[in-house]
Amino acid sequence: MRRWLSNGKRNIAPKDTPSGTSTKQQRVSGRANYWELENLEATRVVGTIGYMAPELTAMGVTTTCTDVYAFGSFILEVVCGRRPVDPERPLEQMILLKWVASCGSRDNLMVTVDSKLEGNFKAEEVKMLLKLGMLCSQSNPENRPSMRHIVQYLEGNVPVPSISFDTAGFGMPNISNETVTQMTTTSTSANFSFEDVTILFGGR
Repeated sequence: MRRWLSNGKRNIAPKDTPSGTSTKQQRVSGRANYWELENLEATRVVGTIGYMAPELTAMGVTTTCTDVYAFGSFILEVVCGRRPVDPERPLEQMILLKWVASCGSRDNLMVTVDSKLEGNFKAEEVKMLLKLGMLCSQSNPENRPSMRHIVQYLEGNVPVPSISFDTAGFGMPNISNETVTQMTTTSTSANFSFEDVTILFGGR
């Protein structure tokens, strides 16, 4: 992970791997997936809703920018203690990215922090992580930081830039009622292709 964060050269679409899969199988699977994407042979991009960047779901193209988006979702998930998309939450909280943006616009970011932490954290560090997660989740790939910059932010060498919490600037998954129903009746970690979910560009 550290090596990937430092050089920012990873260019493989992340996919869920069963826990029982051996390391050798994972390597072979990873190479196969990478080959498919590099040769544009794949007709469907499969991934977990909330981790897939807008351009990945729309074009099926993986880049370091799509990795940054997924990493941003991971940061928010860890700090907030919940999945990027949770159909069992109230409507305004169902999409984690949208909820954090909404709270941030009201200068109330701390309400999104995982309650299980019970206040055992430094508020400034948590705010930095939340802002970094949102910065990585910009709908425009060019507005996302590089992995090298992310390392600098995490190590405290460079402050995280100020961002607008206007939801129009983030790549929000727009989930249909059918997809929500499917998520509530199947495994909570179910995968969906980009054919099953659309993405809001610029607040469309």
